[in-house]
Amino acid sequence: MSQLLGAGEAAVVTRVCELLVPGSAAARPDRYLAATLPGLSPADEDAVHAAIGVMAGVADAPSLARLAGSAAFDRFRQLAIEAGYGDHAPPGRRGSDRADVLVVGAGGGAIAAVLAARGADVLLLDSGPGRACFVSTVDEESIGPPTASGPARAERAPASDVAKFHERTGLLGAAGPFGPADLEPWYERPVPASGARVRRRHDVRRVLVDTSGPRPKATGVAYTCDGDDGVLLAPVVVLAAGPLATPRILLQTHETAEIDAPSARLTGRTLGLRPARLVYGLHARAPARHAGAGFAAEPAALPDPVAFAAGLVDTGHRPLWGGRLAEVVRGHPGWTGVRVLVTDDNTAVAGLGVEGEVVVGKRFSAAERRRLAGALEFAVERLRAAGARDVVWSGLFAAHPQGGAPMGDDPARSVVGPDGRSHDVDGLYVADASLLPAVLSVAPELTVRALAAKVAEAIR
Repeated sequence: MSQLLGAGEAAVVTRVCELLVPGSAAARPDRYLAATLPGLSPADEDAVHAAIGVMAGVADAPSLARLAGSAAFDRFRQLAIEAGYGDHAPPGRRGSDRADVLVVGAGGGAIAAVLAARGADVLLLDSGPGRACFVSTVDEESIGPPTASGPARAERAPASDVAKFHERTGLLGAAGPFGPADLEPWYERPVPASGARVRRRHDVRRVLVDTSGPRPKATGVAYTCDGDDGVLLAPVVVLAAGPLATPRILLQTHETAEIDAPSARLTGRTLGLRPARLVYGLHARAPARHAGAGFAAEPAALPDPVAFAAGLVDTGHRPLWGGRLAEVVRGHPGWTGVRVLVTDDNTAVAGLGVEGEVVVGKRFSAAERRRLAGALEFAVERLRAAGARDVVWSGLFAAHPQGGAPMGDDPARSVVGPDGRSHDVDGLYVADASLLPAVLSVAPELTVRALAAKVAEAIR
């Protein structure tokens, strides 16, 4: 038992988790929590102990029901679910460190479910998005990492966007250049209930590659979990960690395995960011959604005062401060938000930092700057027409990163093939937004899900 979790606390954890998720006590949620505590911040650790104190008086379902909806209840429910349904390694219960397929990243949930439904032993590794640093040249406005700004409208990729796939990477469909008809069937593929094993907090560093044969082939992954290094083995590895983490893993894999092909050198060099900003009008009516030439505008939720103030910039795109900042924040919550998103040209570059983090560099072209300026001008005019007494806006952020490991039939212009299979490493696949050869002018989630279904079909 960890010194961070006393015997009495362990008993409370086990008892309450069993009430929340029957059967979870056998998974030893107390040991799962004890293993997790050393990695938490002092504040989070204190919150865990406080939740245990709140739950100490729970003896049965009725007494637990009275706490439903509380922070302690929610924390314990999540703990019971992770312990009961995860693959976290309680004594005598941990699944094998071998699998038929390793899926890396929470974005791989759908493909993991499809492959598990076919009878494969699938292990899904969820480590979160990882660290990323965004940099840009000093002569232009900087761009920040992705940030939450309200739900995006789910749409299928427009034909004009899909047409760029063949232009960029030579991607072919059933009857020539890849087009909407080649994508359409995959949108409707159902996702079965997941039978995949899950392990959390596994930060995958690279794919293990056997280079002794005629072609390199994947054999598993190397990871870090709670400060300890380890490996997991499988003949098939699917990267679905997102367009920032997936290129990082590929870059580290290529470097370690000494793979130096044109497709490998392209990794991370075709990243699109879909740069966006939030524009606010004081006491304005909410404008309707608009799709313009190279940009889109849509209603956005107003952040809390701290996030609202932190994101604001002045007319020179420098952080807002002083009297003007105080004046603007005094108007909260009377501001109406609009999010403007610009379609960029996949010219950002994702590389490796000195500590293994992703470093994203971006230089905006003249055409991209015109789109950014036009989108801002449109939003300001639209909000003033809607009655805004004042208008302010945030700095740029990456709304929907895409690309970095594009799919295509030409290895000189793509990282993976049309089925997501690596051009350079057998058994290695990509199944997330990294696949997209060109930035979509709509939220990419539906199209990414369709492409993941296409990749799943190729893994047999």
